[in-house]
Amino acid sequence: MADRLEVRLLGGAAFLLNDQPVKSIPTRAAQALFIFLLFQRVPVERERLIDMFFQASTPKQAAANLRSTLSRLRKELAPFLQIDGRTVSIAPNANIWIDTGQFVHLIADDCLDDALALYQGDFLAGFFLRDAPEFEDWALIERERLRLKAIEGLKTLIDTYLRQADYWAGLQAANQLLGIDPFLEEIQRTKMMLLMRTGQRVRALQHYQAVCGLFADELGLAVAAQTTALYERINNLTVPPPSNLPTATDQFIGRQAEIKAIGQLLAEPSRRLITLFGIGGIGKTRLALETARQLRQEKAGMFLDGIFFVSLIGVEAAPSADPLAVQIGQAAGLNLSGRQSPAAEVAAALGDREMLIILDNFEHLVASNSAFLARLLAEAPQIKLVVTSRERLNLVEETVFDLAGLPFAAADALASDAARLFVTHAQRSQFTFAPKATDEPAIVQMCQLLEGIPLGIELAAGAVRYSSCAHIARQIENNLGELASPLRNVPERHRSLRAMFLYSWELLPPALQPVFASLTVFPASFDAAAALAVVGATKGQLNTLVDNALLKLENGRYTIHPLLKTFAADQLAAENVAELYGRHCDYFANFIAERSQTYHRPTYLQGLPDLVAAYDDLVAAWRWALAQLLADESEVAWEWVLLMRRPLIRLHYQRNRFYAARTLFGEACQQLEAAGWHIADAPTRHRLLHAQLTVAECNSARILGDYHQVVERIWQTIPLLRQNVALDDLFDAYNALVGTNMQQGKFADVPELLDELEAIAFEVQKPVLFGVLYVSRSYYTDFMGDPEGSLAYAWQAMDAFREIEDTYYEAIVLSGISQRLFTLNRPEEAAEALRRAYVLAEQNDIPLTKAFAQKGLAFYHQNRGELAEAEQALTISRELFVAVNDQRNLVEIDHSFALLALERGQWAEMTRLLVASLQRAQAQQMNKQIVDGLVYLPKLQWERGESAQALAAVMFLLGQAGLDEKQQAVLQETKAMMDGGATAVSRAQVEEIAKQLSQEKMLALFLREGLRWFAASRTKS
Repeated sequence: MADRLEVRLLGGAAFLLNDQPVKSIPTRAAQALFIFLLFQRVPVERERLIDMFFQASTPKQAAANLRSTLSRLRKELAPFLQIDGRTVSIAPNANIWIDTGQFVHLIADDCLDDALALYQGDFLAGFFLRDAPEFEDWALIERERLRLKAIEGLKTLIDTYLRQADYWAGLQAANQLLGIDPFLEEIQRTKMMLLMRTGQRVRALQHYQAVCGLFADELGLAVAAQTTALYERINNLTVPPPSNLPTATDQFIGRQAEIKAIGQLLAEPSRRLITLFGIGGIGKTRLALETARQLRQEKAGMFLDGIFFVSLIGVEAAPSADPLAVQIGQAAGLNLSGRQSPAAEVAAALGDREMLIILDNFEHLVASNSAFLARLLAEAPQIKLVVTSRERLNLVEETVFDLAGLPFAAADALASDAARLFVTHAQRSQFTFAPKATDEPAIVQMCQLLEGIPLGIELAAGAVRYSSCAHIARQIENNLGELASPLRNVPERHRSLRAMFLYSWELLPPALQPVFASLTVFPASFDAAAALAVVGATKGQLNTLVDNALLKLENGRYTIHPLLKTFAADQLAAENVAELYGRHCDYFANFIAERSQTYHRPTYLQGLPDLVAAYDDLVAAWRWALAQLLADESEVAWEWVLLMRRPLIRLHYQRNRFYAARTLFGEACQQLEAAGWHIADAPTRHRLLHAQLTVAECNSARILGDYHQVVERIWQTIPLLRQNVALDDLFDAYNALVGTNMQQGKFADVPELLDELEAIAFEVQKPVLFGVLYVSRSYYTDFMGDPEGSLAYAWQAMDAFREIEDTYYEAIVLSGISQRLFTLNRPEEAAEALRRAYVLAEQNDIPLTKAFAQKGLAFYHQNRGELAEAEQALTISRELFVAVNDQRNLVEIDHSFALLALERGQWAEMTRLLVASLQRAQAQQMNKQIVDGLVYLPKLQWERGESAQALAAVMFLLGQAGLDEKQQAVLQETKAMMDGGATAVSRAQVEEIAKQLSQEKMLALFLREGLRWFAASRTKS
């Protein structure tokens, strides 16, 4: 057998003959000469080798050296060399394997994993021949050629691993690439992100520090702004990523190939909208949830901002996408502020988030809301959507994943996924169920008849308590025959499911059939108490329906599959529908009225979670009541509307659902106007309800900042409200006018409006009205520059709310009181008010009040030099403002963090935080806050040794009109510091620079250079 020589040149130089190291090649020159020959396609002249390897010697000595070197090589490697008197080459048929050749070959064949496993380092790393510059030049060229191939290959490999969400392999490839060239900053960022995606946030942040040091020490440069921005992003992420995925309540069977395929699609950057498409009951929801659970468990770093499930059952199709947006916002924990339309807020809030959102049961929203999904994908480039739907969305971004039934053919009859699902659910229905050999054909037949549809199989399994498998299969087959009749209006794709439903329906006791059909009155989920009151369903009956797979029970609430709900609703007797919806309306009208103490206070301190859970029912009840009122004006319809109107308004306000309130009550106004209830000769009762709902709609609009026609429309309601002594509504109308005027900075009419409010409050004598009155007077007095007077009114408001134990408003007012106390230099009292406000806000779930309370406490601690306590309060406040997407307050929070860093002497951190604050302030067009940040630019310039620029910036800023006392104080302090420092800068030079400055130029400079300063300063520190 011929000898085999293995040559490894990537990462050094090593020779193995028949798998044994060759140690007897005596000189480095001999090794180098042999390596050079390996890369030559034609024999090499001896003179060429002398020039390359022995040019430092005399010609005679060089020739002797070559002969000696070749003699030694021939002694060790004779089978691999061909030497004659004139040339030297590698033997034509030599059995030589070279790692570089294999590397290049594998790269060309796109076998990147294998190729890059060979690349253990640069070509001939650590191998040098000092007296052979020509060889070194050749080796350098070859080294760079192979290095470039490795770099490009590793970049491609990293991209491949990222597309596959194989983050550990990607991290290994990134490390290898950075070992070749550590100054590839894009790859340094990739490594930071891969560390984060593999759950190593601390190491990702530490790696940033190391990169800053490397670039500063070796290149004298700061890292790019993108690198620091990535550091910020990683630092702000929640670990582990958040999720609202419901806990799996039973075993998931089958679909592993589908789960893998969907996961692969989601890993591809271009696949951002995946529609799980199939008939009802095919298992789209379960598949989406199981895929998400497995991704979260196995590839948690795939969606760094979380995975969220959004149920769309009960979300009505509407001309706008706002109902859908509200549902997304609530599921993802965005806590919409209500200051814009929900669609705009959600799109903005998701803008920079990397998130997977599952939209379940989208089919009824395809026509009205598909465009909103396209908008989300455009405005939030890092989110991905998985949509379950019985209809295609027909969007260009859509990837349709067509879902069929579970496989039901297998060599072992009960080994198929469909049969396994049947047996599992049958045992859940009857734990003693154990399929006999005689049952197997019937089980297979059932799965075939039901086309592997999971919902149908679960229904069939629920019937084993009553019938044999063979009997169930026969009944399904019989029902299918009936449904095939042209007289039955059943869509072909749902016939097998309806056949199974009809059999499940027939198995129900006669008394339970109308109960199940009546449960379809609930628009979404419901609890046992509502089912008993509205339908008369007992807990035992509900449990029976759960056992029969007709109901699902999760977290104490029941749901019906949408398709089963459609089938069951068809069984309702037409003459009973109105009565059923009337009972539903009556129950929920009283449900909300009982939990609202509107005479005393406008908040729901008892049972608020129940009201939020029942929101879909409350809205449905309101719409039914209004429809009945317009249809027949029955007294019971009037009673329902009156019971719900004010509590429903307050529920929306307390949950910050201002846009939903505006939509709901605006819709009601339009219906009344279409019926002529607003015209002058309409009955007073009609016009009064229209006026009351107009006030509710307009008040919501002005809170959202939409003042168009608000004042005019409210003024139109006032004469009618006053004439009918609808004083609560009249108070709301005047209070809305006060708020609108103050929001628009129109203070001239406010005193007169406040007097009207006071007159109504004294006439009605409700403490809550006095509380609201004094809050409005407090705000107005503060606007007028009288903090003492403002504080006095605020305490009067507190007394009113405490009289009725209204801790909701007490928390809000205490937050305002603290601001007045700080203004009056009474910090201890202010801090005590803030602590109490935070406790009450937590009890009442008021995120913004909690955020403001912590923001105020941070100010208090910072003024006392308690920097650790200030930082803790700011951190809590920032998290709360982020949760509600309050960008304006985040500007001030980041600014406060910057001042905290300044007090600690942390110039780098201060720079970073000021840049973050200024970026937000610029986006929100907050000019005062922009100046708040810019007044610190001269300090930073001076600290960096840019004396002329710093002096010019101070000169320019002090010359600007409208600076407040704090801004002037910062600049004067900086000027004094500069005046005391030695500088060779001439005044003329400073004045010339100052002439060229503008606020816009200073802001652009800060935003452009700030993050570079941060990185450079951080490295020095």
